[in-house]
Amino acid sequence: MADTPHVIVPASMCPTCGYVMNAAGLADGGIGRPTIGDIAGCMACGQPLVYSDDMQVRVMTKAEHDALPPDQRRDLAKIRAFAQTGWYR
Repeated sequence: MADTPHVIVPASMCPTCGYVMNAAGLADGGIGRPTIGDIAGCMACGQPLVYSDDMQVRVMTKAEHDALPPDQRRDLAKIRAFAQTGWYR
């Protein structure tokens, strides 16, 4: 994953596992800066997240997850599967 394009973003802590995120990338491998309301997944624990008004991440609600299009749910499932590999340990 070190070669994956990303942008540096203000540090945000996963509310589930405490992993500090300071970079973001797009699921399709592109480069894009997240904005309020964008979704993310914690690369350490796989928790689905949403960027809040202060650009910190919060846990995605079940209703928000259920409202996602199938391709975004698949992307979050891929992040969760990757996180389970324990790559960061």
